[in-house]
Amino acid sequence: MAAPLPADLHGRFDITWCRWVAMFVRDPAMLVRAVRDALAPGGRAIFHEYVDYRTYALHPHGARTEEFVRLAAASYLQDGGDANIGRRLPAMLADAGLSITRLAPIARTARPGEPLWHWPAGFIRTFAPRLVQLGHADQAWADALLAEVADAERAGPASGAFFTAPTVLEIIAERR
Repeated sequence: MAAPLPADLHGRFDITWCRWVAMFVRDPAMLVRAVRDALAPGGRAIFHEYVDYRTYALHPHGARTEEFVRLAAASYLQDGGDANIGRRLPAMLADAGLSITRLAPIARTARPGEPLWHWPAGFIRTFAPRLVQLGHADQAWADALLAEVADAERAGPASGAFFTAPTVLEIIAERR
């Protein structure tokens, strides 16, 4: 994301799809302009980006998970990203001359043992060590976090435990 889209790619695509991309780039408006430029007239851009990262949670006993979400979002921000970029994308798309044709939230929940559980639990398992490596947390905290998730898994769905995944905003925009 250091330069505009190469001219030979302008107008070459009918559809683009960005999922969890805009949240990690330092200049999301540049990404939006590149997507716009890549689209042929009438082409559509689809974005799936978080709109409220705080909705990522383990219920009913997820105090460490709540801390994890806060620390993860802070780490993205430190690198120039924005965990809640979905809040700003519709205006960026409109400013770039794209027409918003759809805005819809995607909210998901998962109980222990369900396939979707592996996504929020797995991200905690892989990113907690990264937070330690980056100096955002210590190993004792990471161990307690991993124990919190493991305890919920062992308790199983009968315990009432569930994850809510961070709410994603689906945005579809059309190039005029």
